[in-house]
Amino acid sequence: MGCSLDEASRHGFQHPNCRHSTSADLPGVTRAPAEHSTAPYGYEAAQKQRAIERGIRKWKNRAAASTTPEGKRAVEATVRQWQKKQPEHLAAHPELFRQRYREQSGAGNLPSTAPRPPQDAVEAAHVRG
Repeated sequence: MGCSLDEASRHGFQHPNCRHSTSADLPGVTRAPAEHSTAPYGYEAAQKQRAIERGIRKWKNRAAASTTPEGKRAVEATVRQWQKKQPEHLAAHPELFRQRYREQSGAGNLPSTAPRPPQDAVEAAHVRG
């Protein structure tokens, strides 16, 4: 171990998109993990999957904003083209899996449009003690 968790956090460990985890290392008890290859294409494949998901969301948003039936049909055809890319990409990369919620309109970094709960419900949910 090179530093404490606090020091590692200050240097970027466990940032919002970090995939690392922590675990205890007990001498004589903890076994070293089996060697696994960190294939460089795995990251690129995941990034391509995210790009396909962004493309699907983009065109779904455009379909929702379309003002004419003809325009909407044309944009929905583009949505289907993007949706066709996803299973093809996943078939080529079996380590990935489809997460359909990421393809839904509004699945990006937009703020939630859900209504806020009433203040009395929020206060009732607080733990007092």
